[in-house]
Amino acid sequence: MFKRDEVYDLLVQLTGQAMQRWLNNAGGDAPGQSNNPEFTASEITHKRSLQELSRLTEGRSTQLISPLKHDLAAQKRDQAFHTRFRLPTTEHLLSGMSATYTKSNADDRDPVFYPQVPTGNFTLEGNIYLSQTFLTFESQERLPAPQQHLPVCKAVFPLYTIKRVERLNAGAYTSGVSITTCHKTDHEFMLHAEKIEADEFCETLKNLLLKQIPNFKKVRPFLATCESERMFHKSEHLIDTDQITGLGSTFGYPENSKRSKDKTKTKLWKIYFQENGRNLTMVKVPSFGKLVRVGLPNSLRGEIWELASGAMYLRFAHPGLYHEILEKYKDHHSTSTEEIEKDLNRSLPEYPGYQNPEGIERLRRVLTAYAWRNPELGYCQAMNIVVSALLIYTTEEQAFWILHILVDRMCPGYYSTNMYGALLDQITFEQLVEKTMPILWNHFKKTNVELSIACLPWFLSLFINSMPLEFAVRVLDMLFMEGPRILFQIGLAILKINGEELLETHDDGAFLDVLKDFFQCMGKREENEQGNGYIKSTKFNQVMLIAYREFSLVTEEMIIKLRSQNQLKVGAGIESYTKRTVIRNLKDMATFDKEEIGILYDKFFAALYYANHEVGGKPESKMNRETFQSMLASMASWAKPKPPNDNLDDSTARDICNSFIDRIYRLFVGDAPDHLIDFQSAILGMNEILHGDLMSHMDWFFKLYDEDNDHVLTSRDIINMSKELYWLLSILKDKDIAWDAVTSLVVHSCEQSDIAKGGQPDETTLTHRLADLTMTADGQSFHRRIRQLDDSLLADIVDITLPSFRMVILTNESLEMLFDHGFTNSFKVVKSATDRQKSLGRELFENLFADGQKLAKEVPTTLQPPKQKSSTSLSTSSSGSSPSGRQRSSSSVSIGNTGDTEEIEAYSIMDDWVHFDV
Repeated sequence: MFKRDEVYDLLVQLTGQAMQRWLNNAGGDAPGQSNNPEFTASEITHKRSLQELSRLTEGRSTQLISPLKHDLAAQKRDQAFHTRFRLPTTEHLLSGMSATYTKSNADDRDPVFYPQVPTGNFTLEGNIYLSQTFLTFESQERLPAPQQHLPVCKAVFPLYTIKRVERLNAGAYTSGVSITTCHKTDHEFMLHAEKIEADEFCETLKNLLLKQIPNFKKVRPFLATCESERMFHKSEHLIDTDQITGLGSTFGYPENSKRSKDKTKTKLWKIYFQENGRNLTMVKVPSFGKLVRVGLPNSLRGEIWELASGAMYLRFAHPGLYHEILEKYKDHHSTSTEEIEKDLNRSLPEYPGYQNPEGIERLRRVLTAYAWRNPELGYCQAMNIVVSALLIYTTEEQAFWILHILVDRMCPGYYSTNMYGALLDQITFEQLVEKTMPILWNHFKKTNVELSIACLPWFLSLFINSMPLEFAVRVLDMLFMEGPRILFQIGLAILKINGEELLETHDDGAFLDVLKDFFQCMGKREENEQGNGYIKSTKFNQVMLIAYREFSLVTEEMIIKLRSQNQLKVGAGIESYTKRTVIRNLKDMATFDKEEIGILYDKFFAALYYANHEVGGKPESKMNRETFQSMLASMASWAKPKPPNDNLDDSTARDICNSFIDRIYRLFVGDAPDHLIDFQSAILGMNEILHGDLMSHMDWFFKLYDEDNDHVLTSRDIINMSKELYWLLSILKDKDIAWDAVTSLVVHSCEQSDIAKGGQPDETTLTHRLADLTMTADGQSFHRRIRQLDDSLLADIVDITLPSFRMVILTNESLEMLFDHGFTNSFKVVKSATDRQKSLGRELFENLFADGQKLAKEVPTTLQPPKQKSSTSLSTSSSGSSPSGRQRSSSSVSIGNTGDTEEIEAYSIMDDWVHFDV
């Protein structure tokens, strides 16, 4: 039995998973699916065959399924593992234990010593973890406040990068392991566990390394695509520079390289790589965060984005997939590709690279490849803005995998058709504003200022469309390092800085004007109090300082918790909007009112949702025969499927039930070429059942059995009707009444057929037939009576038209009551619980992105292509004490004395670190 808290945690986890799945699938049809029906059909067939094979394999291999509690616990543990180390979601945590991690200084460090990058010699206590493809470590020691929730050291070693492993036996009861990576760096881990457990860990590591042998040969070609390798290997085995850089190397970077001290930053990163490894084998220590926060060098920005986000591991695991997708779909089109074409020229149009066909082509290829890779989501506006910024610093393949991480992991649901992720984070952001700045929040509520008008576009475009581009890419630097929580911290900091002016606003227009003015002057340097003195810093630096220091309470765990709490609210809003939209787009509501249409909407789409949940697919907008029966079963008890058994009567009843539902399904489908029922067809079909009078219902039943549409019911049609009505009336009334009704139907059908042919009914024959049907022993089985009905008209040719059919029905009271109201009343169309959640107003959010673009006029930024180094001498003098307390001597240097110049710039960058040394 579970304890109370365990039950609560399980319910929260299950509810979260169900809501996440529903929100992911709430977008309807797949916009990224090819418009070629033959190709799409073959792809769907192939996908289903793989899913079926997977299910069969799992069925054979897992005869004993782990209890739900254990499965959910493992799932939760794996999710935390993926998030903590930015690993692919296919990884499963296999083993873990406490360990001591020791790393020595680099042997090849540059002789010029920069104190900004400490030596890589340390010994740390922590935990070591092992999955199928990765060995990871996280220290127990945390960073100083206000970043006390982050570890001092975090290391991820893909097993395919480990070139040598050595067992360390420090004593009879302790053991460890030493690994050497492909960059010739040694890492020692002393395991804090019993000897047996440590041996098992080492044995598992050994077996996993053996499985990675095929991947070892892929490492060297992959490293050749990394810019950091070029810093240490100038020529051999490296790919041409143009193939591993973004548009910036050709068309210039948004940030002036000289002003941003790009060369010195690159030098500092090179030292960091020497001390702590690079690309696939990098160890993250405190100086990593500082180097990122002061701004990445342009040449390394794409690689650091890829590494920090975890996209690098996906690119290694799927070599060539990006180009394969482009080749496979090169002649195909979809709804998404059409939307992409509309937005290509709206993507950072001020950047020179997108005023050139080369930049547009790169952007088109990345967006279309992702749409083909994820057809259920396809393409959503704002993706183009994000990818256009990525491509300035990354290759197409890097941008493709970073986009994958952003859309699926860091910002889930931001770019879905219903934008549920952005709406969810907007509610979360508003709650954080209310918690951290209650006075400002109360002012917004009092003046009816909509916070989402300005703030939602921040999240959708990741500030790229709001800030000048040179600062927006700095936000991306920190997003990939810190995770999505930094978006909330930056948003809060912006409101905090402008708090006094915002308190003076009384409408949305004034609110937007304040923020527009702020973003226009983000690069302006102002004097700000720092310790005992004043320093000059840009408004962007002020934002980051406040974000890190004053809003450090915003942690990843807090964001996850708030997202979980608000999922139901967002789901209700999206469902309310979707429901209204579908109903509003109906061409014919028949005679239903809005309330009845709403109930039928719930029944229809609930059946679709659960049907697709069983097969693991994405809900469609049309239903097949099985789903149709599920919808009927939610309204009528006679439609509920019965489990198979060996009882002959039950088996016969089940066949009759399926035959009756098949007949109704074909009538609802009508002339639909795909033989599926959409919501409009369901409304029209249900209208004929639930509304109308006796005459219209008799017409409906006549049409139900006149499947050849010749306006005549034959002997076979009458027999089929009699069997199915006997089954139906046996459920709604009782068997005796049902039998009297269907015998009357058979006999009077013969009578009306004779009359229609111009002859007189043979009274003797009718009397004998009636006697044969009615003189049945009591307790006759259902199966035998069905057989009796099958044999009743074998020798007769019966043809009756609609008028004659009406006469047959009106001769029997039970049939008349069934057609008049009995069948209609068998449907219980009950209104569900009232949805009290107000809609989030999608009509507003469709325009929010455009509103965000209007927040500020485009701020001209320095977009210069790379220039040749000038030979003009430059004199720089600096004296006094820096804010960090370091003394600098006055000096006069020329450009020729590059070592001194770099040292001065290094100290200048260190001044910026004072702001971020949090």
